[in-house]
Amino acid sequence: MSQFLSEKQDAPLILTLELEKSVQDWAQSMRERHFPKERNIVPAHITFSTPCLQTMKTPS
Repeated sequence: MSQFLSEKQDAPLILTLELEKSVQDWAQSMRERHFPKERNIVPAHITFSTPCLQTMKTPS
């Protein structure tokens, strides 16, 4: 890891990813079924936290 990245380790990281249609449809159906209707404003989405991303491995 570069020195710059290690110095910024505590900075938030936000990713926007497009899900495959079948996954998005499944996630949306789960959201509609289990999330309070009055708070169901944005489509289903996945949030990755910085610690989660740090444990993900990139393919070699």
